[in-house]
Amino acid sequence: MMGPDEASENYLFDDEALERTLAEGTEEEHDIIDDCEDGQLCLTSASKESFLSAFPEEKDKIAVFTIIRKKVSDNQIAAAFTDQLQNYPDIDSDEVQNKIALLATADRCGMTVVTGELVSTTTRIKILAEQVGVRCINTDEFFEEVG
Repeated sequence: MMGPDEASENYLFDDEALERTLAEGTEEEHDIIDDCEDGQLCLTSASKESFLSAFPEEKDKIAVFTIIRKKVSDNQIAAAFTDQLQNYPDIDSDEVQNKIALLATADRCGMTVVTGELVSTTTRIKILAEQVGVRCINTDEFFEEVG
């Protein structure tokens, strides 16, 4: 339990985490999300658009999330991360580059990435995050922390 002077952790959700928690989540999970502080739960504008195109009926559930806009510095951070991760054979794939971009935004904002990724056709985001020093948790860990 946090004391009154402690800042709450902020979380940046990936596409899979949004789907697992909002579209497929339980009522209890929805209540936990609704009870989070303003600005604590975030997503990128691209994730918001992707989610709403797949689940337009869930528009109200996404309203508790703050939209994080991409900045030029995210590209610089992502480039540094890509250099750091050159030993991965799939580093140039679009999927991995999107994961790196999300990690760069999280790094710039000092956020924890929440992923719903269980399996991946490329390098998993948790492995990439560990290599570049960005905290990344799965949806179960998220609900344990904030629930």
